This record gives sequence, structure tokens and C-alpha cells, in this order.
Amino acid sequence: MRGVYAFRLVASVDSVGGRYAERREQVALSVGAMTTTWRYYPDPADAVPSFAIQRVPMPEWIRLPHPHEDSVYEDATGEQLEWGFAIPWVFKALASPLTHEPVLAAPRGGRDQKPALAYWSALLTLLIYSLGWARPDRGLRWWYDAGKPTDDPRLQLISQVWDADGQLDWFAAWLWTMPFPVVDVGSLAALTGYRDDGLAVRVDERWIQSRRETAKAWVTGVPFYGGYDPLHLSRHNSGPLAELRTVPRLLRSRLSDRRATLMLDSMVGWYRALAVSGSTLPEIGGRSWRVDVVARPVGHLGTYRRSRRTGLWFAGHHRHHVQGT
Repeated sequence: MRGVYAFRLVASVDSVGGRYAERREQVALSVGAMTTTWRYYPDPADAVPSFAIQRVPMPEWIRLPHPHEDSVYEDATGEQLEWGFAIPWVFKALASPLTHEPVLAAPRGGRDQKPALAYWSALLTLLIYSLGWARPDRGLRWWYDAGKPTDDPRLQLISQVWDADGQLDWFAAWLWTMPFPVVDVGSLAALTGYRDDGLAVRVDERWIQSRRETAKAWVTGVPFYGGYDPLHLSRHNSGPLAELRTVPRLLRSRLSDRRATLMLDSMVGWYRALAVSGSTLPEIGGRSWRVDVVARPVGHLGTYRRSRRTGLWFAGHHRHHVQGT
């Protein structure tokens, strides 16, 4: 974490694809403990440009009563409306990074916590279901320790939005102190064969306490103050794993092309559909299928592969995916 660790270069090695890694001795200044970590520097060819996005406040219509329309909004967002309305915006920004797609503005504190519900829920969805981090606590800790790299569009968006907004430490502290998983690990295991080792992320307690103190001033809307899960984020991120409401359609190319497209009418259960439908794809000699996931209410959710190491489906680089598993 910035301001917590000092690094001393002790070795460097070349690796595949022009990337190299430096092994550094990481000294936790606050406690004097020493660990050995690797910091990765991507090839310049992997550079990801900044997103051209438009930061917008929560729409006022979200506050209005919506009787008998819960299922409509769940189909459109994948979650209960208050937590889910900003999720489609994140996927649209990833699909079209230069067309000024809307992204929810940062919460401003005070007593209105509704903007915070969707702001953090959108990030959690990105971590779990795009990067494929069944352990978002572990993945985010890796990202902090690695210097917050941005050599992937998902990581670039996290850096440009949540980290730049100055509140990401509170979210990280919440993940790192939760006494139970924030993800439905049982459903992921049943669908993909993923197995969680159950090991907790280790964090300096003094860093945690300092974030807790700064969170107090915000009164409400902070994921890390007011109980284990004051924004109920752990209860509102399982929509993609829910039972399907409609029948998905899987189209595939010739085996040599290794491409497929999964088409859905609802955001509810889309990750479940990917895991179930993806398991029907034929083996192609140790290579991976690339599956474009398209949900009618949102559009393109990403191009996914199944990790042979974790069993999970993810978008982006495998080297990033495994850090959160």
C-alpha cells in the first residue's frame, strides 16, 4: 500500500513476452516485517489508454417508487435496482472506452447512502465477474502491492474511477476485514469446480484503523464503517449466479477458430449461463474457447475464457485473473 511499504531492488529477470519482473524486499515500515514480492512491469505494447467517460450523479428517478417492476429492473441490471443500476454502465464503458459512456460519480458522504450502494456494487461486480476474482480481497491486495498496474482495461478503469476518486482504501479495508466471503463461493464451486483455500489476507491493523477513523467523518455511505457490511454489498452481488429466467443461446464457430457467442435476454444468471453453456463446448486440444457474452439489456459483457487452473471464467489476462483466486 502506498505510504506503508518501502522497496529495495534485489534482483531482476527477463520473462516471456518482453515483460520482466523485479524481485523486491518489501519492508512494512509500520511493523518492521519483511516479505518478498514481485512487481510486474508490462510491455509497452500492452499499454491501455485512459477511458473517455462521463461521470454522472445518481439519476433522480432511482428514488421514485417502482411498484411491480422489480423483475424488469433485475433483468436489466442483474441486481436489485438500488445496487444494480450502475452495473450496465461499467460494462458499456469497457465495451466502448472512447465514447464517453456514463460512470457513476463518487459518493459525497452525508446521510444519503443510495449513491454509494450502486457505486461500490458496480466495482464489486467488475472484480468478481469480469476479472473472475472469486477472492476479490486477495486480488485487490495483489493490485495494491503490485503498484496498481493498469495494463488491462479493467484495471485501468479501477484506477481511473474508484482509485482516483480517493475512496478505494475504504472498500479495500472492508474486503480485507470481512469475517465471511463476500462472494457465493458455494455456487461458484458447483458451477466451475473452483476451490477456495480459505486463507485470509493479512493487513497491517494500524493501516486498517487509520482508514476506519477517516471513514467516521462520512456518517454513512462508506462500506467500511457501521458494521461488517453496512451497505449490504455481500448480499447484492449474486445476481449473475442466479437461476436463469430465459433460455440462453450459444453459437460457436469452427473448432479451428475457437470462438463462440453466448446470447441472453436477461442480466440475471448470465455468469451461470456462461459456466453451464461453456461446459458444453468441445475440447480443442488444450486450447481455450473465447466466448463473447452478450446480454440484450446491456450489450457486450466481455470476451471470456475458462481458466484451466481455477475453473473460473474471466475476461482479460490470465495472469491478472489468478491473482484474485
